[in-house]
Amino acid sequence: MANQYPEIRDRLLPQIERVRAHLARGERASAVATSLQAEGLGNIELLIIFGEATGASLGDLKAFGQWWGDHGVTDADAFDRWAEEVFPRASSRESSDRALTYVLLHGDDELETGWRCSELTREQAQRLLQFLDTELAGSVGYDLVDQLRRRLRDGAG
Repeated sequence: MANQYPEIRDRLLPQIERVRAHLARGERASAVATSLQAEGLGNIELLIIFGEATGASLGDLKAFGQWWGDHGVTDADAFDRWAEEVFPRASSRESSDRALTYVLLHGDDELETGWRCSELTREQAQRLLQFLDTELAGSVGYDLVDQLRRRLRDGAG
């Protein structure tokens, strides 16, 4: 969720990170939302926090309003069912980001995703290396770049 007021996002960053952590541990979204509301945060702030923490769209977040009252969540089960529908997109994206970071750092991710540099064709390895060379400020510490260069130098594939 793109926030047009970065100073508000910066002020809410501790709550954003806390929501990410709570949801990653599998805590109920209804309990997390109610606890934030009990801290005195308003509805707009809650929208920003959950939007930034999960990547959910404003429309998806506004739908939570039907289960929201003056004292927080009014129907926790319905709220949590909708959260399961809307929030997994963000967690799968975060998982994908973690896998990409792992592959960049280590070159292979056989255990988690099954991705191996050695399975790329020579052409694929060359294109990926060209992309990474233009996108990364430097390649130091990225084992994937080293593996791709080694693969192309050794002529495998």
